[in-house]
Amino acid sequence: MEAQSLLKEVEERKNREIAKLEEEFKARMDELKKKRDEEVSRIIDEARREAAQKAQRESTKALGLAQLEAKKIVMKALEDFLERAMDEIKRYIAEYTQTKEYKKLLTEMYEYAKKRLGTRVVVHCRKEDKAVFEALGAKVSTNYVQGLGGAIFESEDGSVELDMTFEELIRLKEDKIKAQILKSE
Repeated sequence: MEAQSLLKEVEERKNREIAKLEEEFKARMDELKKKRDEEVSRIIDEARREAAQKAQRESTKALGLAQLEAKKIVMKALEDFLERAMDEIKRYIAEYTQTKEYKKLLTEMYEYAKKRLGTRVVVHCRKEDKAVFEALGAKVSTNYVQGLGGAIFESEDGSVELDMTFEELIRLKEDKIKAQILKSE
């Protein structure tokens, strides 16, 4: 009975922490969307003004070229904005790696890897995260991972690898993340 109560309390605490993180992430995303909208609007207005000035001075052919240039400027601005947004996400993740929730996430990643690869896995992690995995009884490689966080898990025989670094997770979801950032367009 007491173990069930403890498990229930841990589960409730985890759910509260997840809800809190989701709320913080949503607030951060809303802030980023607002900044993005303002920046894109300013850039679009500027590009349209530039296109209109060029159109007045040039012939019909030049007008077509100016419109194409305006589209390139807008696309470049969107690309730059997306790059800045991705950098902001990475900065947020870097801050997140300093929290207790991050250490819980590493534990969950390790448990998931053990389910997928077997109980004896080799962990390749950041030097800063080594103690977390060692406290879990994991075999930690001295070939440390450079990056934002997360880890690479390898089967004991080295035949299977599970890359759960934040960089890899971002890379796998990058198109979806960018679409979410631009969703309000």
